[in-house]
Amino acid sequence: MSQNEGYASKTPEELARLVATDKGAFDALYERLNGHVRTCAQRRLRTKKESVLDPVCAEVWWIVTKTKARFEGDSVTAWILGITGKVCLRYKSDKKKDLERRLPADDLAAMEDGAEPTDLAADVRHALEGLPPDQRKVLVLRFFRQLTFEEIEKKTGIPRTEVRRLLEAAFERLRPHLESWGPGESS
Repeated sequence: MSQNEGYASKTPEELARLVATDKGAFDALYERLNGHVRTCAQRRLRTKKESVLDPVCAEVWWIVTKTKARFEGDSVTAWILGITGKVCLRYKSDKKKDLERRLPADDLAAMEDGAEPTDLAADVRHALEGLPPDQRKVLVLRFFRQLTFEEIEKKTGIPRTEVRRLLEAAFERLRPHLESWGPGESS
């Protein structure tokens, strides 16, 4: 018999009210709702990567533990999924800021001139720097900002078929610069 079976008949709201005084109630709440939290995060972040979802879910549950005493709503599920949505938005925003800090889409020339690439990331930056602006733009939007072809079309006004053609051309230009790394190699 699982230690949380005593909580099986409790609603998430009842569990949430017990959480402040009962560790078992928190464990039962986690078991009952973590799948929903993970699914919500997958949909909002458009990924199934554990390396992304695990820390997002952990942050959600950390916030739940820190703010559990303030829960007063009617639906703990809605409250926790609301927290999940906010964490996902913050994750997307932080990821975008980090990307802009490391690899500005419109100003790749901000890198040190003449610097010899010493790792894969530097080689990629150097190769991207050599792309025509339209190819670089769609490549960054698609793979670094993870926009769909439809989103790129809306943002740039470039038709989806042209976006695909630009990406293919960009890959052809990048291939010779990055072949030395081979599949799966890194520094």
